[in-house]
Amino acid sequence: MSGQNYKVVWLCEALLVSRSGYYDWKERRRQPGKRQLENTQLRALIRQEFARSRQTYGSPRLAHVLGCPGRRNRIARLMRQERIFARQRSKYRVATTDSRHGGPIAPNRVRNLSVQQLNQVWATDATGVLTGQGWLYLIAVLDVFSRRVIGWAMSQILDAPLAIAALRMALGQRRPAATLKYELVYHHRFATRSEARTAIFGYIETFYNRTRLHSSLANLSPINYEAKLN
Repeated sequence: MSGQNYKVVWLCEALLVSRSGYYDWKERRRQPGKRQLENTQLRALIRQEFARSRQTYGSPRLAHVLGCPGRRNRIARLMRQERIFARQRSKYRVATTDSRHGGPIAPNRVRNLSVQQLNQVWATDATGVLTGQGWLYLIAVLDVFSRRVIGWAMSQILDAPLAIAALRMALGQRRPAATLKYELVYHHRFATRSEARTAIFGYIETFYNRTRLHSSLANLSPINYEAKLN
């Protein structure tokens, strides 16, 4: 049927659209309006900032980065049109804690504590990264107030020395990553432990501490938030 010409009225009836609607659409394609031009520019900026966030930002953070927090719904719609979706939590989990034993379990002493300053509360998190060579384990120490990763260590064995190494780093440089699991680890398959180490180092020191926005920190990165406190 290619090469045959059909009257517009027939095509509109077949597609259940009005002729006026068709001609309006045709005119918008020939001469885009102000909103269409804005959307085109926004799409380009969304793709750029989404890539900079390592594909982790959803519409709220992207709207903040683009300087238009009041247009979150518009950003979300354009993201869907571009098929851009922030990384979600994976159903896959590695067990790094097992409380099914008869020994003593330390109580949670900070559950209802109001954290008011740096170094008041540090928290730790352990993550297993599956590589082609086997498991690589990461323990990170987080300053709960600023959400900054202040110490971390990696090893192919999850044991007390690994936790101590992470704590020593935190104590040595006082410089704190639950989101690391969802934004990096669960969305990559590393061929070697060395490859995983390099990626994790880059995520923590280049992106998480210096660039990643946190809604709990008024949409600032941990380092920028700490700088405002000084």
